[in-house]
This record gives sequence, C-alpha cells and structure tokens, in this order.
Amino acid sequence: MHITICSTSYPPSIWNSIGRTTYSIAQGLEACGHQVTVVTYNSALDDKFAKEKTGVRIQYIGTDGQSTLAIDQINIWQEKASAFIAEFGKNTDVFIAIDSYSYKPIVMSGVKAKVIGLCNFLYNSTGWLQNIGKDYEKILLDEELQFITDCDTLLVNNLVTKQRVAYLVNREIGDYVVGIPEIKGYHYTPKKRQVLYVGKLNREKGIERILRVMPSLEWLNLVICDQNSSNTYRNIVSKIISDL
Repeated sequence: MHITICSTSYPPSIWNSIGRTTYSIAQGLEACGHQVTVVTYNSALDDKFAKEKTGVRIQYIGTDGQSTLAIDQINIWQEKASAFIAEFGKNTDVFIAIDSYSYKPIVMSGVKAKVIGLCNFLYNSTGWLQNIGKDYEKILLDEELQFITDCDTLLVNNLVTKQRVAYLVNREIGDYVVGIPEIKGYHYTPKKRQVLYVGKLNREKGIERILRVMPSLEWLNLVICDQNSSNTYRNIVSKIISDL
C-alpha cells in the first residue's frame, strides 16, 4: 500500500512531538511493508527530496528558513505541499494528516484517497501561545473544525482530546498509541522510591503527566528544580499541584 503522510515536522527531535509522531508512524508503516512518503517542512529555504535508510521517502518543502514553520508561513507551505501531492501523490492509497495544518494540503491537492487524521491536541481547547489576531485565529479554528469533521477516520492519543473532540463533533473517534503501550494492572514500588525527571520545565516536556499520576503513587515525593526565567508555566504547574 502506498501511504502519504503530510506533516509540518518530520525530524525525530527529542522536543518536537509532531516530528517524533510523524517519524514513528512512518518508520513503523514502512517496517510493515508499506511504501511511505512523508511531505513535510524544511527549515531551509529550498525544497529537497531525501530517503531514509529504511526506505521512507521524504519531501522537504521550505518557506522562510526558520527552524519551525511560522504561523504566517502556513498558507505558503500548504500551497506548495498541495502542489507536490497533486503532481506526485496520485498513486496514494491512504493519506495520514498529522494535524489540521497538514490536512488542508491533502484536500487542496484534489487527490482522492482515504484520509486518516491524527488529533493530538486542539487549539479549540488549549488556545494559542501567542497573539495571532482574531481574524486569523478564526480562520485556523475553522480549518481545525473542518479537519476533525471531514477526515474519513479520526484518531486521538489521549482521553482529554477525545472528550473535547466529541464535544465539538458528533462522529466516531478512535485511539492510537505511538511508543510503549500502556501496561494495565501493573504495580511496582521501587526500593529507592525516587523518580529522576530530566528536562527543562516547559510545556513540551509534560511534567504535568507525572503530577497527575502522583495521587495514585503514595510513595512518590517530587522535588522540582527550575531555572526557567519565565514564571508562566511554573504558575500552571503550581495550580495543578494545588488542584490535586
């Protein structure tokens, strides 16, 4: 089967969850015998084709040379990505859209194939990290709603997102897991009763996941040492601690 994955990020960097998800799915599908092409963003200005040792084909599409796709460059990237898919993705059997940004180029391309949408988060639920203006915000939120409404199959990776999507649209929503599956019914208390958490205290590192599970782990004491100059996320963490 020929599968085309559209994603704003591909490199398997430690901090980028979208790139990490795209990489894991692409490698897994290729290992299962599928032909996998990834259409993604290039931090350089040029467009280039590459191929992983495993056989995954990657089409990098550049816009302004920033390390990550800037919000004001999304439309440019989408137009270039859709043009590539229209020309070279005609033999696609299944599309995978990693998020709403990646769904639009598939639709714009005019190539007809089943589209699986992955929804790891919702801007309709979490909001924006920067002020992008009300007009542009409405456009992107409308596109996100179209994404979760119209893709043929919609998958989420956590219960919170699933509940929020179900609140917004009336449709069947599936689950997917990338990485180590959850082990149900497994209980273990380490002898040293310590957990080492390595990472800068920011939203990408997900320290709140540890906080939310702590009430069921009575043996765990957590000390957080933070050198982050910004107090915004620290305040969020403090509120979670108070709520729990």
